[in-house]
Amino acid sequence: MCILALADDMTGALEVGAKFQIAGMPALISARPLNASDTSVIVFDTETRHSSPEAAGQEIRRFVLNSASMRPRLVYKKTDSTLRGNISAELRALADLFPKWRIGYAPAYPALGRTVKNGVLYVDGIAVAKTAFAHDILNPVHDSSVCAILEPQLPCTVFDGATDADLATTAAAILSDETMCIAAGPAGLAAAIAQQLHPPGCTSPLPKVRRCLVMNGSLHKHSAEQIQRAEARRCISRRAGASWRILQKSYDASAAPTEVARENGRFLLQQIAAGDPDAVLVIGGDTAFALIAALGLPTLIPIDEVVPGIPVSRVRASQLAHILPGRKRDLLLITKAGGFGPPEALCRIRELLDP
Repeated sequence: MCILALADDMTGALEVGAKFQIAGMPALISARPLNASDTSVIVFDTETRHSSPEAAGQEIRRFVLNSASMRPRLVYKKTDSTLRGNISAELRALADLFPKWRIGYAPAYPALGRTVKNGVLYVDGIAVAKTAFAHDILNPVHDSSVCAILEPQLPCTVFDGATDADLATTAAAILSDETMCIAAGPAGLAAAIAQQLHPPGCTSPLPKVRRCLVMNGSLHKHSAEQIQRAEARRCISRRAGASWRILQKSYDASAAPTEVARENGRFLLQQIAAGDPDAVLVIGGDTAFALIAALGLPTLIPIDEVVPGIPVSRVRASQLAHILPGRKRDLLLITKAGGFGPPEALCRIRELLDP
């Protein structure tokens, strides 16, 4: 195996897998350890975004030690582009597992408006701790300084970045340093590394999606605005029988977000069984994982990105037979994190995928 990648949520894992797949490096995504694989890239979703730091570090160790992956060419730790999650604890776990290696951390993702200057992360020009991410229900961001969230003794170099060219320079610096074999950052750095390890060739055409179920499991205002804009332009509809149909469940205001995500996953499974769609479009990492869990934690195969940061992946029909016994074809999964993308993102997805 060439690359071992780890993400703390499902949307991040699928996005990283797509970045390597686009560069011609076959990838698999799994939410449980895999003992062996002949693919170039394995991406694990450790589901540790909302864990305690101690539990997050333990899960990193469990996935690495139980996956026969102790000698990868490179370890890639996908981090949230707004500094949410247990970044320091998970990097510490990797540093302990690979004590001879240093970490190169590039938190910038310029294509999505995330830039880093003098070690401070900005979202669309605003320090991240002054944006809506400071009020995230499960992972509020209180500090915009990248170094402030990392433990002082961590063997880590933090790279600034404001453009894709900066990311390319950072990727080259990491790959040229024989001791810096742990790379960390959002999926933008993964793309830069993949392009230097394996320059992209011809890509496969995007799949065609005639019938799609759409569910927004994110509480971020961006995702709500995207749903509203798509409805206004009639790209998606709540009407029964619509080819691209919005699904929605009502919950009590006191319902825990994690339980809401699990129930969303179960509800989506029921709707897939009833409607036999070509694809499901899920907004929000927790709901994406809940659906994968309801499907029995199959491995996923990345195909491409519809637009930057929004990947399309495939679940083989053979892996769904015990959950959806009547289904005879693969299921496509389109995933998007809640906190980014232009207002027209969902309309753009349909324009590119609907024949």
